[in-house]
Amino acid sequence: MKHAWIPALSIACLFFGACSNSAETATTQSNDAVTTTTSDTPTVVFDGETCSYEGPLEVPNGGLILVTLENSSDIDIDAGVFRIYSETALTAALDRLPPGSGSDILLGAPPGSQQEAWLQAPAAGSNKESLLLEIGLYLIDCARIPYGDTLPDYVWRGGSFEVVSDG
Repeated sequence: MKHAWIPALSIACLFFGACSNSAETATTQSNDAVTTTTSDTPTVVFDGETCSYEGPLEVPNGGLILVTLENSSDIDIDAGVFRIYSETALTAALDRLPPGSGSDILLGAPPGSQQEAWLQAPAAGSNKESLLLEIGLYLIDCARIPYGDTLPDYVWRGGSFEVVSDG
């Protein structure tokens, strides 16, 4: 599934709001959207109604980190992984659109954030990508981008995790 919007990822970021205040708040907020899992692999799950993050709240930084997008819905889905540069910014983003919720409202780009990855999965499919993520806070959103469009028409907040030093 290729979209013409890929070159315009910075524009797409306008649709993914994220800001943070404290790691404790981010952990509490994102923990609400985390399903208990035995996997230590960061996994984004989209079921057609919600986007959720299943995995550890802290991921050790040891090189490449495998991130999985599981899509059990009947639509193609995209997931953005955004590095958030402050706890205050992450908290504000999670307050604005809590994990497990969605919005067709333009959210605005997270202040001081950077898109690190964009995963795509077809209907009833999955995608796994190895990402080189630096130590820091990360926000995950799912998006529906209609065929031929360059921007999402709906966004679901998946959750957040933190990449921490492995030693």
